[in-house]
Amino acid sequence: MMRIRLPLPRLRFRKFARDDRGVAATEFALIMPLLMTLTFGVFEVYFAYIAEDQFTRYSTQTADLLARAPELKTADIKDLLDVANKIMVEVDSHELIELHVASIGYKTTGGNPLLLWTRSSFGKNGGTPIVFDIKEAEGLGMPGETIIRVHSKYTYTSPFTYFLKVNPYLKEKVLYFKPRVTRAIAIDGSVSEQNHNWDS
Repeated sequence: MMRIRLPLPRLRFRKFARDDRGVAATEFALIMPLLMTLTFGVFEVYFAYIAEDQFTRYSTQTADLLARAPELKTADIKDLLDVANKIMVEVDSHELIELHVASIGYKTTGGNPLLLWTRSSFGKNGGTPIVFDIKEAEGLGMPGETIIRVHSKYTYTSPFTYFLKVNPYLKEKVLYFKPRVTRAIAIDGSVSEQNHNWDS
């Protein structure tokens, strides 16, 4: 029986086709981008959840502290902003938060809400005082009562911004609390700076 000899190039190609060295490295190189994306995605969801949870806790505790105060000073609002890094311990927070506090009174006759005073404090991003529709507070208090409106904002920046191209986005909480120890909380010695006849 006559043996047929293959040309040298075809013989080398067959040897190359049967050679499986380096296959694992090639497969890993192909799926590595997908694995990295999935890993960063899981961690991003985790960090975003932690930031939301910490921000919610900070907003609630801040509003509760304000409602317990018999009176306030403007510096107290800044102090509450500065302690954000003590409450939101797992995220970069205190320089990225805004805190807007307002006292709303309800007229003795009719019970319509009126803005009594407002204060704002800002982190490194700065900001402007919140202007809100006073009608959103309708029905939250009885005639002659007051409530405290606490509006907090937090700019969340992902730790994986460079890899995932996640833009910073704004988280907001608006909470209403009734004063715990007084009918109306004064700021800098004044219960009302804008509507002095609110309880008449």
